[in-house]
Amino acid sequence: MIKILILRVACFFWLILGVSSCGFTPVYGTASNAGAAFADLVVAPPKGDRANYLFVVEMENRVGRNPSGSKLLEHDISLTETGLNSEGQRFQLIGRVNYKVVSLEDNRLLFEGSQDSFVTFSADGILLTSKTQNARERLMSILADKVTAELMVAFSNPLAE
Repeated sequence: MIKILILRVACFFWLILGVSSCGFTPVYGTASNAGAAFADLVVAPPKGDRANYLFVVEMENRVGRNPSGSKLLEHDISLTETGLNSEGQRFQLIGRVNYKVVSLEDNRLLFEGSQDSFVTFSADGILLTSKTQNARERLMSILADKVTAELMVAFSNPLAE
């Protein structure tokens, strides 16, 4: 029993040494390209509706609020609501965000992309407005997660800038 424990501990330490010696750095760490780029990224202000506002808040929660950054994340959100059953009590909210990152120094397009997702909600009962708002909040959080993940990959590439 003790030999197995010693073997497991030894394997764990070899694994740690192997990962640390291979040059592994976290994508979102402070010493990474993505971490440095997020510190230099400004999220464009919302364009007027609640969905845009929620998206900006979610993005700023992930990348920080950087009013003096040199890169601008512009975004355009479209939402579609469809009924899922004949009684009209289940709805699907489909969202798409098209985004681009632009250098504020020379207006050069660094990269662009789009993400889409959906959430469903039930319209039974008297709380339809709050259920719709909750669905929008969940959808904007999902879209912000997807955009952040895609930006991490793009900023991690040293040729991206």
